[in-house]
Amino acid sequence: MQASDIIASARILLTDPDKVRWDDPTLLRWLNSGQRQICAVRPDAKSVRADLVLAAGVEQTVPANGWKFLSALHNVRSDGGRGRVITLVSRDELNAIDVSWPAATGQAEQKHYTVDEDNPRMFEVWPPSVGGNKLRINYAALPVDCAALSSDVDLSDVYEGPLVDWICYRAYGPDSDDTQDATRAATHLSAFMTALGVKSQSDAATAPKRK
Repeated sequence: MQASDIIASARILLTDPDKVRWDDPTLLRWLNSGQRQICAVRPDAKSVRADLVLAAGVEQTVPANGWKFLSALHNVRSDGGRGRVITLVSRDELNAIDVSWPAATGQAEQKHYTVDEDNPRMFEVWPPSVGGNKLRINYAALPVDCAALSSDVDLSDVYEGPLVDWICYRAYGPDSDDTQDATRAATHLSAFMTALGVKSQSDAATAPKRK
């Protein structure tokens, strides 16, 4: 799915096929902001699974292209194979085990991890890492901007509709002095948020379930 496809669909709704009111660079800029907004609402829209080289200690940070840690799966052996599973626990649970857990001796294999919603790019591991060993993690990455109309959109095709609605929302502008434009903007923003919410419900309904 190319940026040109999304913008062409938006122009149909904007009734501006001849680019009289909005030029391509402007709509492309809004498409890129739409990608980022989708990822803000749905971090899984651009989730990445990777082997993270750990820093020494408990505090760990996702790669530079990531904005939110999602989960840790397992340790990665030195030969690249799957190691021990690592499980999510709360900070209170770690404190109950040992109030001095952040200062424990570093190990090459981690058993648990904990997260802090106030620091979305970071997570902590226990026991502390010796540094240099690896964990397989999931994290939410920032989408790559489309540099031109021929660029591929950095999200799944299922987000075509929300991207079109976002462009229309920005085009009509929530601060427009035109009452009709303001109404159109609100309608497209509502459609954008509804589509993402419906997708969340659909994902929950079709997620694998343990029986």
